[in-house]
Amino acid sequence: MRTQGLFVLLVLILVSACGTVAPSQAQPPALPPPLPTEPAPPTPTIVLVSFSIDDFEGSETAWKAGTVTDFSDSSAISVALTTEHASQDVQALQLNFDQNDMPKAIFFLDQQLDLSQARFLQFDVYNPGAVDGMGIALTTGADSVWYESDSYPVAKGNIVPLSFDLAASIYKAASTNWEFRASIPDLNNVHRLAIIIYPARSGSAIVDAIRLNSAPPGP
Repeated sequence: MRTQGLFVLLVLILVSACGTVAPSQAQPPALPPPLPTEPAPPTPTIVLVSFSIDDFEGSETAWKAGTVTDFSDSSAISVALTTEHASQDVQALQLNFDQNDMPKAIFFLDQQLDLSQARFLQFDVYNPGAVDGMGIALTTGADSVWYESDSYPVAKGNIVPLSFDLAASIYKAASTNWEFRASIPDLNNVHRLAIIIYPARSGSAIVDAIRLNSAPPGP
């Protein structure tokens, strides 16, 4: 018994001399390498398409006033190139009209056009106060069918853009009994483009930068 007690005492002395022995710490298992991730799909690039139809920068214009000789319901008088209120570059087109018993003044361009390249037909307008509203009309296809938009208001005293959705079913034609629910076919085969003014009084309006765009004008 005495020998056993001496042994225990010796162990205690050794532990005291060496300090507390920290328990061994097990190493955590190595983590597997991360799995490869799929690259994020690229953000699609939106390409805005724009085509100029007429900027009126030439020495003359092919646009004509649709007098009663051409249209029985038109009070158009004449067209003229002008440097007043051009929205781009130097020149614009002045449309002169009367206010009488004719409901509208029609101005037109007889030219083969492909308007299928973008969705919106746009042009800039300066209204000195003689315009109550404006619209467009197209003749398309082998039979030169007339498609006409409704009238849209035009602000007075500023150059403003007007935009017409060529893909919408909002046009009138003989096939819809002249109700505004027709879509325009054969936009790649347009024979006539017309700008229609609904006069508030006799006077003029100035248009510029007739163009096709893939997006409507911003606010």
